[in-house]
Amino acid sequence: MTSILLATLGAVPEFAKAMFGSLNLKLGKRATVECFTEVVFRESPGDTKVRPDGLVLVNLGQTKWSAIVEAKTGTQKLNAEQIEGYLQLARANGIDAVITLSNEFAALPDHHPVKVGKAHTRKVSLYHWSWMFALTQALLVLDDDTIDSYHKRFILSEVVRYFRSQTSGVAGFHQMNSEWKDLVKNVQTGVPLDKSSKLVEDSVASWFQESRDLCLLMSRRLGQHVSLKMPRKHQVDAALRLSDGCADLVNSKELVAVLDVPGAAGVIEIVVSLERRTLSASIRLDAPLDKVRPAARVNWLLRQLTKTQEKSLIILAYWKGSKTQTQAVLAELQDGPDALLDHNSDLNITTFELRLVTDLAGKFAGTKTFIERLEAFVPAFYEDVVEHLREWRAPPPKIDDTPNVASSDSELNLEAILKAFNEADDVADKERLIDMLRQSDDPRAGAVLDLVTRRAPSDGVSD
Repeated sequence: MTSILLATLGAVPEFAKAMFGSLNLKLGKRATVECFTEVVFRESPGDTKVRPDGLVLVNLGQTKWSAIVEAKTGTQKLNAEQIEGYLQLARANGIDAVITLSNEFAALPDHHPVKVGKAHTRKVSLYHWSWMFALTQALLVLDDDTIDSYHKRFILSEVVRYFRSQTSGVAGFHQMNSEWKDLVKNVQTGVPLDKSSKLVEDSVASWFQESRDLCLLMSRRLGQHVSLKMPRKHQVDAALRLSDGCADLVNSKELVAVLDVPGAAGVIEIVVSLERRTLSASIRLDAPLDKVRPAARVNWLLRQLTKTQEKSLIILAYWKGSKTQTQAVLAELQDGPDALLDHNSDLNITTFELRLVTDLAGKFAGTKTFIERLEAFVPAFYEDVVEHLREWRAPPPKIDDTPNVASSDSELNLEAILKAFNEADDVADKERLIDMLRQSDDPRAGAVLDLVTRRAPSDGVSD
């Protein structure tokens, strides 16, 4: 299987560009990739000759780059002692990096799933690809339709066909760690958690692997590179990410992952609550600023959810200058926005959050059923909710041809404002006039407001 991957890297430049691009290695049109298997080096630390699975030589023109490849298939696991031996071998022979492959997952290629001593990676880089990552990249390259050669496309298609077969041993992350059940039980019974315990560390590490596999799953379903969104400090320091993840789990009893889908209206936040035994997926959108009234902003959102089947979808409205939110389920909003409005507030909505929650009950603690439910839940949330949403963008500025409706600093020209309202074709223009009346100190504005709002429904002003 390793020889198949290495041969494909050399034969299909588009695939090689995608794979090595994940290592921040940019391959131009003139770059060449040579791959070798079962290589024996003259300079080998120790008494025995170390024989890695492969060697990759990349000629970038003025510079060259090389990497030792070590691969495990099926259920085989990478081990620190062997990896450290290959790192020493690479350093002794002037090799730039060591790349490992297995069915283990890493958030980023330089976040290795196996801990090795820092001294070993001072002069040699250490990277990891999962087999599922290689399969996903191959699928994305084929979908991108950038391969102009029938033979190269045939080769990559055959690789995909083999990797997808049961005989290849390529597998996704299909179950949580063995301590998962104990972790859930401890949280449910109130047993204190220790952030440095094996129970917590292994569970967080498993969650990180599942988060990455979830991104690859969504990438294959959408034909786009879906990535994990994380702070810069966690991108550059995998150990800090694990440490912070353990602390967060102990404090909140939750596991969190944020998926960044290109073109989506926002990022998707996945929250696993060990106390409630629930999964939740949510997305946030800024409210449209060109809608003057809160009801109009809610209606703007509801128009995007007409195809959403899950009526238990929770919608939260965040109000400007207020720490409280209003919320309602989609079923309550089918007849209008009232259930989400704060009728005692003069504030307006700034942000919407759409959240779907599912209770796994007893199935939550199952190491396999938890993964199965999660990997069905997230794509379903995307298909039912996220793919219908569009983020609000400010419209281009318009030439202001609204008549002058003020006769003085404190008074409104009532005749002019009524005429402007009657002649306005755009709903936003009418809403601006209504807002002007609401904010006016003119004592006669209330009567005019009553008049125009009575006309509003027939004139197409959104509630």
